[in-house]
Amino acid sequence: MIKNYKKKILLVGVKEKNSLEMMYYRAFKHLGLKVFIYLTEKNSNNIFIARIKNIFKIFNLFLIRKKFYNFIKKSSKKFDLIIIFKGIYLNKKTLINCKKLSKNATWINIFPDDPLNNEIIKSSNYNLLETIEFYDFFCIWSQRILKKLKKIINSKNLIYLPFGHDNFIHYPSKKKLKRKLITFIGTLDAERASFFNKLKNININVYGNNSYKYKKIVKSKNIRFYPEVSGKKIRDLMKRSIVSINVLRNQNRSSHNMKTFEIPSMNCLMLTTKSREQNDFYPEKKACLMYSSVNQFNKQINYIVNNHNKISKIRSVGYKISKKHSYINRATKLLNEISKFEN
Repeated sequence: MIKNYKKKILLVGVKEKNSLEMMYYRAFKHLGLKVFIYLTEKNSNNIFIARIKNIFKIFNLFLIRKKFYNFIKKSSKKFDLIIIFKGIYLNKKTLINCKKLSKNATWINIFPDDPLNNEIIKSSNYNLLETIEFYDFFCIWSQRILKKLKKIINSKNLIYLPFGHDNFIHYPSKKKLKRKLITFIGTLDAERASFFNKLKNININVYGNNSYKYKKIVKSKNIRFYPEVSGKKIRDLMKRSIVSINVLRNQNRSSHNMKTFEIPSMNCLMLTTKSREQNDFYPEKKACLMYSSVNQFNKQINYIVNNHNKISKIRSVGYKISKKHSYINRATKLLNEISKFEN
């Protein structure tokens, strides 16, 4: 039961179709709430503008803060929930002043990276760490990071909010297609490229926005690179895949990532890096398959290729489990958590 169904929600972030912001936007809309989006920055394909912003990072962050403060000032009484996605541009002073302007609003941060990783500017910064305790609720996707935050931040506002899948994007293709492919769909980086470079005699189709950048690094002729895909193309690829690979990055190593939920939700078998959290969501050998080394990865692929009936059952269990991990369910959980503190 959602007790906040009459409340107006403001989402603050970007407006790309596959962004976390838009996934929550569609979830809240489905739940019947009035949802609005404030864009912190407009998307631009202009390389010159992107370089200028990169050079003048501090000034650019100042401008974003100023514009956002002015927006809140003009619409201070309009929203009941204000949800910031990441929000590394905000500092403590700006957040406190914005909260003073909107006294009746509950301020939430949904953080999709590691706030303790200050080495990567895009992930976090010192301003963000100062703001965490001033949010009414700070949502983090990883149990490991949550435990670390509890040790250094004296606050009861921390909520464990895992990633999920979008009911309006991630669902099985209705096409009748034969499952023949072994696929990887996602962003390719040096770490993942290094992993694929160690694989031999396994034909894998890699679809990613950095695929051509790392094509020269991966020497294996069995790895084929293709451009990034989305929407219907992903669903069709999942239907054509006997298995789809999920390679966790360092910051996700003991936890999970978005693909943890997206792959099974499209009724595809997931072969993923072994981790505790993923095993909690999708029990190994029952709802997915896992690997902890290149050797084990090769064995799992061999098992998949030679045991169609068994992996079909695993895939089916994974798909059934995925239904309770949608962003509609995540949004409902968040609203119910907030309502506990309001009563």
